Amino acid sequence: MRSGCSSNTGFCRELDDLDSRCVGYGETTVGAGSTGGLCGLGNKIDLIFVRENRLAGSYTADSLAIPTTCTIGACSDHRVVTGTVTVSIN
Repeated sequence: MRSGCSSNTGFCRELDDLDSRCVGYGETTVGAGSTGGLCGLGNKIDLIFVRENRLAGSYTADSLAIPTTCTIGACSDHRVVTGTVTVSIN
């Protein structure tokens, strides 16, 4: 994580920060059972950042469920994070 981008403060925005589960934080990105994050949600360790001064419109992100299609059960202990954002390049 780059300096100035932690906890959704400083130079960067975390694209999931508008999620209604916990506005300003978003939803957990770790497997079930963790309650270490804000709003009683689990920790966020998988994030998508964009520099705040490059935002040029709306943005969104989502933490998807952990797939369970692997032969050993859960395929990971991390959730996939997807997002969209419009940025300026000037």
